[in-house]
Amino acid sequence: PETDNLQENKFYPRVVIKALNSKTAIIQSTQPWKPKNDRKGQIAYPSARFLDLRTQLWALRNRSYSLKTGCKDFNIPGKLDHKPSGTVSLEEIEYCRQDVRATVGLLNAAKQECDLHPITLRPDKMFSPASVAKSYLEELKISYPSTKVRNADSAYGIAMQSYFGGRAECRIRNWEVPICPVDFMSQYPTVNELLGNSGVLTAESVTFPDATEEVKQFLSKINLDRCFNRKLWSKLNFFALIQPDKDILPVRTIYNGTTQNIGINYLSSKEPIWFAGPDIIASILLTGRVPQIHKAIRVEPYGKQVGLGTVSLRDMVEIDARTESFFKHVIEQRAANEANPDLHYWLKILANSGSYGLFVELNPNETTSARLKVFSGEESFETTSDTVEEPGKWFAPHIGSLITSGGRLLLAMLEKCISDSGGNYLFCDTDSAAIVD
Repeated sequence: PETDNLQENKFYPRVVIKALNSKTAIIQSTQPWKPKNDRKGQIAYPSARFLDLRTQLWALRNRSYSLKTGCKDFNIPGKLDHKPSGTVSLEEIEYCRQDVRATVGLLNAAKQECDLHPITLRPDKMFSPASVAKSYLEELKISYPSTKVRNADSAYGIAMQSYFGGRAECRIRNWEVPICPVDFMSQYPTVNELLGNSGVLTAESVTFPDATEEVKQFLSKINLDRCFNRKLWSKLNFFALIQPDKDILPVRTIYNGTTQNIGINYLSSKEPIWFAGPDIIASILLTGRVPQIHKAIRVEPYGKQVGLGTVSLRDMVEIDARTESFFKHVIEQRAANEANPDLHYWLKILANSGSYGLFVELNPNETTSARLKVFSGEESFETTSDTVEEPGKWFAPHIGSLITSGGRLLLAMLEKCISDSGGNYLFCDTDSAAIVD
């Protein structure tokens, strides 16, 4: 019998909204409960697909839109200027109907924007600009990095021990000073090109040969002037096991007794630690001496992957993975298309979203006391955890670790130039600094 009490109907699937952040949400349906008389394997209700328009527009334009700002930016009739009263009236009904019209109009505009991209990625699977960038790399027929790496576990353990994020610090606090802001244009795509990471990405295979003696000799000749020679950067794609002794290096530790963070500090250690090549060179520039090197390995791409393809970026810019570097071509085309603001802006988004995060993507999944084997440096051990980090398809820490390390080297070069000139800086953050004027 019908009652006034609302009760769950376990035969119907639920709609679940999972907010990943302020810009992205995943909407999906749960698997419905199956009656006992259902045939084995029969699904009463198939999984539904949902499109979150806010998430899709974030992926396409790298901007967080509300319905009002989205309609304004796409030049679509938007919401009515009306304050809801909470009553049912003709004004209220028209206000709600216009919200629906505006949403449909924005949906159609998003479809037109989506159709500009010759990729197979479904609109409901566009969760961020990186989703679009990954799809373009797949259209170029570039194989996933994990399929090319030999001895991946040991190599990834070394690369991940060497991995740190961007450098951010404040040198002057609670004091007003005049500054001159400076930054590196498209820092991570530029670092990728300087280090030759495009060749690593499109190689037939990647190995990590011993380079201990070679790296020792190389580091003995490093100085600031040589770091400004772009040809030198192709030799920085190495990792070295060093014995830190008051060397300036990135450190992941607990500060002030409570805060866990990453800083660039003087570091001494009884145990040797793996660091990426650019970080070691940054330390040499800032301290004037070479750390003690125990061993070193180099990232060595071999050959060219078969079957690389071409694609038209936003249906306007052709790129051929067989002959062109993705990182270099996108940035050069961005500069060449300043007269087209939409394309110019989108190429910036593509360059940045396809140049770093995808190579260090780890997705945490909750489980029940899973058995894990952990690799850190050259060491490995077994443990249990309630959270398992699943690598993304483009996970490549031997690339990702070198990218951020290269960014920190650029900041170290800038710091060295400032200090050699008798100057100081207020702060630095990843790809920029505020020099005290």
